[in-house]
This record gives sequence, structure tokens and C-alpha cells, in this order.
Amino acid sequence: MKVSLRRIIAGVAVFGALFFQVSSLFRIEIAQHATLAALSAKLAELRRAERELAAQAAYLARLDADLGEFRDILELVRSFRTGLARHEERALARVIQDEAHSLSLPPAMLMAVIAIESAFQASARSEDGAVGLMQIQPATAERLATERGMLWAGEQTLLDPIQNVRIGTYYLSKLIVQFEDIAVALEAFCKGPRAVAEQLEKGARTRGRYSSKVLERMRDFEPAFASTAGFRLRGV
Repeated sequence: MKVSLRRIIAGVAVFGALFFQVSSLFRIEIAQHATLAALSAKLAELRRAERELAAQAAYLARLDADLGEFRDILELVRSFRTGLARHEERALARVIQDEAHSLSLPPAMLMAVIAIESAFQASARSEDGAVGLMQIQPATAERLATERGMLWAGEQTLLDPIQNVRIGTYYLSKLIVQFEDIAVALEAFCKGPRAVAEQLEKGARTRGRYSSKVLERMRDFEPAFASTAGFRLRGV
């Protein structure tokens, strides 16, 4: 059967039109895929930016809270007649905050111990030989300083307010871990862990006037420290 040239030309034209339509649709689909890919990449980028902004906001909130807490500590330090220069009081407030956070203790507790032990007098000495802000025995302090990798220069180390707080806070944190009771740990801080352990073995009452005084003073200080709201240990 002979096919006329006109029909062939018409068929080619129809095929060409169909091919053009299919090609156009294919190009549109590719463009749509490219647009979707670009949109997905942009969305992922926006989500990353959102996470980064949230992290930055959380970091700034922590900085603001830390700054507010530092100011509260400094204000309380300056409510005592420390005999320290203002820059030394700032350094003392900073080490109280830093040591409390690093050893998971509330700043109010450290402030209470210092207030009871020495009324924030860095040069305080007791009749039985305890020295400095947190009234630590030199022999005990030397051992603790060695454990923490601190330079020990005799009693002079304890007369340094910063070093005294670092050693005293470390000592208190160890006693809390040992006795698992904040009041008992405070009694051990005052009387010595061996004496308190012997009392416990005998079944004697271990919570006394010292821990009561510290905890009462701690409660006086606590309203200034929002960070202590969730702090709870046995004995409190």
C-alpha cells in the first residue's frame, strides 16, 4: 500500500508536536524537582539556623542567670566586713560561684558555712588551729590541696581567700558523698569525719547545733539564689 507524502508529512508533524509536548512536560517536571530540592535545602538551612538561634538564646539566658547570681553573691559578700579590697571581694564572689557549680553545691550553702565559720574574715584563726574563711586545719588542707593538684605553701595558702574556698568546698563535697546526708556532712566538717563516723557506729545522734546553724543561715541566703530551688539532699 502506497502512503502519500502528505500523510507522511502530517504524521511527522503530529509526532513532532507530541515529542515537543512530552519534552516540555519532562522539562517542567525536572524544573519542579529542582525547585523542590532547592526548597528542601532552604528549609534544612532554616531549621539549622533556628537550632543555632535557640542554642544562642539558651547560652545567653545562662549567662544572664549566672551574672544575676554573681551579683547576688557579691552583694551578700559585701554585706559583711570582709576587710578585703573591692576587687578581692569580686574574686571571692566569683570563686564561690564557680566552686559551687563545679562541685554541684548551692552557693547559699558555701556562703552559710563561711558566715558561720569566719564571718568572712580571711585572716580568722581558731584556738584549735583552723585557718581562714572556712576554718580548715592545715594538715587536712595540705592533703586536700594535694588531691586537687593545688600548690601548697603552708598556712599561707589557707590565708588566701580564693585557695581557702577551693579547698573548703572540695572538703565539704567529699563529706557529702561520704555520709550521703547534708546535716551529717556539715557536722563532720566541724568535728572531723572520724569523730562523726564513730558516733554513727555507736548509733549516737549526729545532727547537732552546727549543722542546724548552717542550714538556718543557708535558708536565710537561699532566696537570693534561684539555682538552689531544685537542690535537695538527705538531711535538708
